[in-house]
Amino acid sequence: MNIIYDSGSLINLANGHVLHAIFNSSHHNAFIGPLVYDECVSIAPELKELLDSGELSLLADASLTPTEFSDLLQRHGLGVGETECIAFLSRTDFVVSCDDAAARKVLMSLYGADRVTGTLGLLILAVGKHEISLEAAFASYQQMRAAGGYLPALSLEGFTALLS
Repeated sequence: MNIIYDSGSLINLANGHVLHAIFNSSHHNAFIGPLVYDECVSIAPELKELLDSGELSLLADASLTPTEFSDLLQRHGLGVGETECIAFLSRTDFVVSCDDAAARKVLMSLYGADRVTGTLGLLILAVGKHEISLEAAFASYQQMRAAGGYLPALSLEGFTALLS
């Protein structure tokens, strides 16, 4: 699976100290657009490491004209990073990882729920693939929320229920 990351998901994963664990996984190829990369100032050194190691690939915006991008910005009223993800999805069969509620709604209406995931979905996938333990995933989720991540409030039981 090929996943394009929005800044919210990347920052949440970094705040939960699982960015490298998720990117080291064998279940997907990770991509980021240049505008999203620019939004991630607080985790730029970690992203550079991932780019240098080949665990993360930078996509080129060359196929999208400024007019097309401006039209998408105006049409959907989202931020530049979310809009960049929409633009890339229009040209690929990738999935996007995004935690922004408004952007997820637009993405699902345009491309369907199967092309959208988020930080919780990535954690659950990693647990299901036995790449991280349930306890470690839940602890990471709690760290993300404590750091200000906009994620739903879940108990361990609620988090575990997502596995089924």
